[in-house]
Amino acid sequence: MSQTPFTAVTADDLKWTASGTGSETQTFYFNTDGGVAGFFQLAWANVGIITTVEVNAAFSNGTTPIFQTFNGGKITLSKDRLSASCKGLTIKNSLSSNPTGSPQVATVEVVLDGGSDLQGHLSFQLTNEGYKVGDAGCFYMGNQSPLDGPAAGQTNNYIKHVYLPAAAVQGSIKIKGGQSFDMTGRGMFIHAHSDMKPYTVSQRWNFAYFVGEDVGLNMLQFITTDKHGKVRVNKGALTLGDRVAAVTHESHVDASQFERDPETGYEIAQHVEYIWEGRTLDGDKPFTAQIKVRPTRLIVKLNILRQVPYLLRKIIEALITKPYIYEWFDEATATITIDGQTREVAGRMFHEVTLLD
Repeated sequence: MSQTPFTAVTADDLKWTASGTGSETQTFYFNTDGGVAGFFQLAWANVGIITTVEVNAAFSNGTTPIFQTFNGGKITLSKDRLSASCKGLTIKNSLSSNPTGSPQVATVEVVLDGGSDLQGHLSFQLTNEGYKVGDAGCFYMGNQSPLDGPAAGQTNNYIKHVYLPAAAVQGSIKIKGGQSFDMTGRGMFIHAHSDMKPYTVSQRWNFAYFVGEDVGLNMLQFITTDKHGKVRVNKGALTLGDRVAAVTHESHVDASQFERDPETGYEIAQHVEYIWEGRTLDGDKPFTAQIKVRPTRLIVKLNILRQVPYLLRKIIEALITKPYIYEWFDEATATITIDGQTREVAGRMFHEVTLLD
């Protein structure tokens, strides 16, 4: 195994593009000391004849799952494109007033006030410079690895992810009925952008975000479409305290014991194993991490087509018959080995699978 080349996130990486054909999201995941997990997300997409702005939010305290989505209308960007707002959601990045600053000292305020089931005000204090894997965080379609750059003389479609994990989170969330929750804990900020139509990138996505004691683990895996070779792309990291301890592209997801969901027709794994492999950034030591989980506490099973405008839905239906997202929030134990020293860490994990057939 070779150490994964990666670079720190810059202020430019966090600027919205929101133009041309493609899709873009900023997602703020939280996993609190009090046992609450979920995310706030602003999603922009342009499929060529229609542009959509969508607000998505998920919440679970282990017993009360809530998923909320609504049309955000039109996106409004700050002059420096670091902050954004739409109907019902505001993202204010402190780098807007300090554009030469490092994300490591930035604070991002996220206010969700457009829904009836879930509202909140979250503050993400970034604690490290984050990471991006490969050439500027991009995976270029047609390649076999996120470490490969664009082919010379060709215009390669791409999907880009930049990660700011181990953020310190504060704030509060209020759910339908008036109950409020203290959001003190940890979180992660991911900015994703692609110059492709969102339904042409991948057939399957897996995502996991684990927090326990001083440990954080995150992983994103997707498998490209047949047109792009069905390549498995995986990016992940281990954080210890507030620092990024390891970044890897050599990890993978194993799924087994499938059962058919009669509502969707999909075969859903009843046992999922997330495996991280790589080397630490400090000392270049070998590390592995493993989490085995049975998806149990479902937050949402979402038919994506029901959430998009009619015209866009008809376009997608011509290509994809039943796109679904499943999201869970489960207790889990991570087994972490660094340079031969193993520890087990109990915690909680937000995880999801997106299926696009």
